Amino acid sequence: MRVARLCLPQLKTDSNIIIHDVYDLEIHTVCSLWSGMGHIYRIKLPGAGDQNQQIIIKHVAAPRKTKSVGDQRKADNYQVEANFYENVAQKLIELGLNIPMPLVVERDAGKSKSEIVIAMSYIEGNGMGRSTDSDEHLKAVLRWLATLHASHWDMSDHEAQELGLQRTASYWHLDTRPEEHMSMPNKGWEGRIKLSARAIDQRLKPQARYTTVYHSWLMARISNRQKTRRNLK
Repeated sequence: MRVARLCLPQLKTDSNIIIHDVYDLEIHTVCSLWSGMGHIYRIKLPGAGDQNQQIIIKHVAAPRKTKSVGDQRKADNYQVEANFYENVAQKLIELGLNIPMPLVVERDAGKSKSEIVIAMSYIEGNGMGRSTDSDEHLKAVLRWLATLHASHWDMSDHEAQELGLQRTASYWHLDTRPEEHMSMPNKGWEGRIKLSARAIDQRLKPQARYTTVYHSWLMARISNRQKTRRNLK
């Protein structure tokens, strides 16, 4: 209720009527977060007349002391996500990108847990797995990606650090994946990649010719979708 009230000044109904207060909320749990570190909720706010406004609230409760490299990576990534909504999202919206509008970002570092609350606007959509794959849809996706990349083209490590973003390869790079690296097979082509991984990583890092921001989970989902298609053939 408290977070929903904080969102009200930025919310309006379709009739451009400001919602001044909330009384009866409909709360739907969308999903839980990695390793049980919180939940995502969809909140329906009663508006004026028949109008209703929906928002998304992401509540993160990451342990202060994590038990594995993977859990620490996840906890760090939630901090980066909060930084994105505080420092980057509004610029992308002004450039015309359809992304959730940040409404509230709060952090509370307690003794046992580091809590983050991110409230954002709700965007209707079918989800990545159910797109039409029409030419018009694909062009819209490419325009979205091109605008995202162009918005921070040639970004330096210093700029990324100031914005609180990941400085290297977003969520996916060798330094954040030692467990996955060690679990790779030792034989065959995967074994050869495993042996070469560190050298390849060291070669790529200082020679990044072009730098920008990118959406790591979008890249992962596209990759997973391509794998699914190959498996269905």
